[in-house]
Amino acid sequence: MKNLKKSIGIIALTVIIGFTMIACGDPRDDGPLNGTWVYGDTLIKFNNGLSEMNCTDFSFVKGSYIINGNNMTLNITHTYHELDDFGIIEEEGVYSKNEFNVLFDDWWNSIDQDFKDLMLYEFDVANKTELLKIALSEFYPSLSGTYVLSNNDNTLTLSLTDDIYGYEIVAGVFTRQ
Repeated sequence: MKNLKKSIGIIALTVIIGFTMIACGDPRDDGPLNGTWVYGDTLIKFNNGLSEMNCTDFSFVKGSYIINGNNMTLNITHTYHELDDFGIIEEEGVYSKNEFNVLFDDWWNSIDQDFKDLMLYEFDVANKTELLKIALSEFYPSLSGTYVLSNNDNTLTLSLTDDIYGYEIVAGVFTRQ
């Protein structure tokens, strides 16, 4: 249980350190926001509503974003998962929300009733559906906040908050690559 909470915390920290992604997919030109942005060893790519965050040559997060003025809503559709102590993820990689749902169902069906009861108790939920909802909200959150382009559109300042828990997830200054 502690390891699952730790894994969730690591994912959240990864997102905090430099995450950003997300897009709608409708054909449009987001103009100066499009491109690759750098913060430390983190690269964020925006391309007309689609986004991807890369760190040290592999993708952590992919998704979609919507902008309205200087407001941005980011919806994570793919997240990098490491192996976990519970056996939900048996192979490290980037998984879509639907793929994670299948892995979660397979895992749930493979564990014994005592362990199921323990998981429900530890997360204070009544059933598997509520437990899955918690996992999805942690790994595939929706974020909203503001962005500002400055320095002739070569600096991007992001401030994004998790829509469920209300804490700031992304707060940083990125430079155009």
